[in-house]
Amino acid sequence: MKAHQVVIMMALLFMAGTVLLTGCAPQPGTVTLQNYEKLKFGMSYDAVVAILGKPQQTAPFMGIQQCTWVSGERHIHAKFMFNRAVYYSSRGLQQNPPRPTHKSTSG
Repeated sequence: MKAHQVVIMMALLFMAGTVLLTGCAPQPGTVTLQNYEKLKFGMSYDAVVAILGKPQQTAPFMGIQQCTWVSGERHIHAKFMFNRAVYYSSRGLQQNPPRPTHKSTSG
């Protein structure tokens, strides 16, 4: 192979890898604590996608499908074996902070 053919082939492989690792963006507002709490072990991939939308990233690794949903600083990670969820984790999901209470002072 000539040098320019190698460069073109590497570029194509890189682009194909990027397409495989990056899916569609989740629907706005789906990467939330409320949706994360709906996820159960043993759920099918399709059931999880029905809650969160398609994952932004997917990566197969030794028979495990690793998926990530991202919205800003919020992340939900899931791992599937045989199309069933075996692992969940999250980052940046928090309940809405309590609203400050104001005490009135009368004097």
